[in-house]
Amino acid sequence: ANFNGLKVGRDAVFRGTVFQGPVDFVSADIGEQFNAQGAQFQNEKEKADFNGLKVGQSAVFRGTVFQGPLDFCGADIGRQFNAEGAQFQNEKEKADFNGLKVGRDAFFKDAIFQGPVDFVSADIGGQFSARRAEFKSSDEAIFEALKVGGPVFFEGAEFCGPVDLNHAHFANLLMGGKPIPELNLEHTRIDRELRIWGTEIDRLKARNLVVQGAVLLNQVAIKEEADLRYVRFQTLDLLKVRWPKQQDKVRLEGLTYRAISAGDKSEDPVKLLAWLDHARFHSQPYRQLESCWQQHGEQDWGDEAFLRMKKREAREKPLRIGLWAWTWFLIGLAGYGRKPFRPVLWMLGLICLSFFAFGNPEDMVAKKTSTQAVYANPALTGLYGEKDKILEEKGWEHYSWFWYTIDLMLPVDLEVAKYYEPKYILAWWYARGLPLVGWIIIAALAASLTGLFELKGHIREH
Repeated sequence: ANFNGLKVGRDAVFRGTVFQGPVDFVSADIGEQFNAQGAQFQNEKEKADFNGLKVGQSAVFRGTVFQGPLDFCGADIGRQFNAEGAQFQNEKEKADFNGLKVGRDAFFKDAIFQGPVDFVSADIGGQFSARRAEFKSSDEAIFEALKVGGPVFFEGAEFCGPVDLNHAHFANLLMGGKPIPELNLEHTRIDRELRIWGTEIDRLKARNLVVQGAVLLNQVAIKEEADLRYVRFQTLDLLKVRWPKQQDKVRLEGLTYRAISAGDKSEDPVKLLAWLDHARFHSQPYRQLESCWQQHGEQDWGDEAFLRMKKREAREKPLRIGLWAWTWFLIGLAGYGRKPFRPVLWMLGLICLSFFAFGNPEDMVAKKTSTQAVYANPALTGLYGEKDKILEEKGWEHYSWFWYTIDLMLPVDLEVAKYYEPKYILAWWYARGLPLVGWIIIAALAASLTGLFELKGHIREH
């Protein structure tokens, strides 16, 4: 049936027509409506060829049956393309809509695709609806570089093979309700909202995905792989999302957003930190979460995200002994700068310990000092009376364990510590190490208060 180059001023109606042989509508030009509702294209070997078809208003294929190959490459439909309930029954040859252009809406609701389907570079001005459509082929359903000015609906759509939406551009994308073997959203751009719910996805590939609005994943189970590297969102809501069990299969480096939630506000921080801990390690996701919480006034949780990052960094690189030891030392000493007053607690703890080491004057030995040294030292002259100018056994009568400890710890000379020393060996060694520990604590306190612990760059991860 050869309609090649057919030109009709208004409508061309083939409703209910049965075509048993090849059909050729190549470059046909229909002024208003092309109506093939309920038609049957029964030839299984030769394609129904609508390549370059031009329709001024609408093309109607509602309930139409295509038993053989189909070619709508480069077709140009002025307003609406309607293939609701259409059946594309050929299991080997693809239904080819490559480069299809529709001025407003394209409807494939409840359509059945038994074989491969190709919407590469199709351009839909309004919405694209494939609600409850069935894509039966195990081959990839290709929507690469598909451009849709309005929302895209795959609600309840059944996919038996991978879904390729990479480099596509939509206003909204809504899908869910049926399992998806693989969903490819790499380099896809969505101007408003991405919503996926009530589904299982074996592999989610979304590297470099950009969503200008909100992203909602609700009751989604990602089983084998989740690649969200360098994805950009405005807001991200994760409600009852399950991620792959293997950490290496969850990639979050480069993920950015302005707000994030895990559903229950009271449990948000715990769930989100657990999410990062379950992903392949990279410092950037922790930094991003820290920054997000800080911007929303959650400073404590921001600090917790930072500390989780440092702790995991130490765990992930145990063979780098120096880095591992230094990291845990700084975490314990001052929370890596995020717990600025923790050094004060360490100092108070050392003072309490010093009571047991130096608290009993009888356990201290007064150092021998000559009379000339006593007279020549104004501090000693003011500290001791005439009868005690030579410090002997009675020197401990003027001894204070507290000021002795402070003199050892602080980088100042209070003229106390150098005239006494512990009698027992453990206390003696403790007194020798206390100045070094004191210096470290003072340095940690100063570094915490001035922000010197902050890293100026990112450590390279592999």
